[in-house]
Amino acid sequence: MSLNKEFFKPIPSTDGVYGISETGEVVRIVKSPTSKGGILKTYCDSHGYKRLRVCIQGKTRLVYLHRLLAEAYLDNSDNKPCVICNALIIGIPPATAAS
Repeated sequence: MSLNKEFFKPIPSTDGVYGISETGEVVRIVKSPTSKGGILKTYCDSHGYKRLRVCIQGKTRLVYLHRLLAEAYLDNSDNKPCVICNALIIGIPPATAAS
């Protein structure tokens, strides 16, 4: 999907309902009767991390934007549970809590 000439890659944990661009903009790909479309709003939590609300299988969840970016764009063939946060996504490997 593209919006304003941006490519939105489906986010696996949302069953492809939401898509995310390389710049961190999230949209709902699969339309519902109640969705207005467009880019979802994010906000910063008390620690400075961007978060947003998504509805997955009828449940609203609060998720971190950097986790969605990593899930969609980084290869995690080792199934490591953490992401090292950085302003530059390209080349950041998944990690464990110890690293």
